[in-house]
Amino acid sequence: MSKHEAFVRRVVSVICCSISLCWAVSVPGTPKVVKQQSTPTPQSQPPRKKPKLKPGSGFEQYAGKDASSRLIAGGATRGPLKPFAPLEGLAYTDRPYFKWEGSPGVTAYTIEIHDGGEISDPTIYTTKVSAPQFTYSKDAPALQPGKIYSWRVSVPGVLGAKKYGGLVRFSVLARDEATELEAGLKKAKLAAPATHDERLRQAAMFKDYGIWYDALGLVNQLLTENPKDPAAQKLFEELRSKLSVEQEQIKASPQSSTN
Repeated sequence: MSKHEAFVRRVVSVICCSISLCWAVSVPGTPKVVKQQSTPTPQSQPPRKKPKLKPGSGFEQYAGKDASSRLIAGGATRGPLKPFAPLEGLAYTDRPYFKWEGSPGVTAYTIEIHDGGEISDPTIYTTKVSAPQFTYSKDAPALQPGKIYSWRVSVPGVLGAKKYGGLVRFSVLARDEATELEAGLKKAKLAAPATHDERLRQAAMFKDYGIWYDALGLVNQLLTENPKDPAAQKLFEELRSKLSVEQEQIKASPQSSTN
């Protein structure tokens, strides 16, 4: 091969390589080497903390539903079978105390507990009592912390039909909330009240924390022991007054006019 032919071959080879390179860059779909960038790992969001129980927070502390749904069902207003309780109330113990307005001449009431917040939910417990009050029995199905239940009362009506009072919901404090309340009671030295004054103070503390059923139950015990106890009477009227205020609020709520 002559020097001239060798030179031409080298020139042609260089031109072919240049054309191939240009083709690879310009033709769509040709794989390209791209520097891989590391995708930052998203930081996990911390779980939302439930609001802590605070003295004086009352019914607004309960996070079961919106504010209007926590209000009075009718207990502050006089009338047969009306439950003396907010529409959604809290209990600290698993044996809540229930109270309602008595019906004249009636000595047999039936109270039923529903496994849920609606009348259509299954009835898990029912019993008859002679007075317009009842403390949840030890032999009744255990109430689960944090779960919504409901209760209502009935009496015999005309021709065997039953007359019912309003349905109200309640819930035993969830375990974390109960732990917070226990700490507060211990700090106030009211975890195991022994004297009359300590029991009264514990009832007032339950009221301030919005623990309706335990506050009412303790006040009832104190008034049963001494119906003329002025301090217990005052606390009972404070409970009734709180229901009256809540009832007025729900009447004034825009939502109440649409239900």
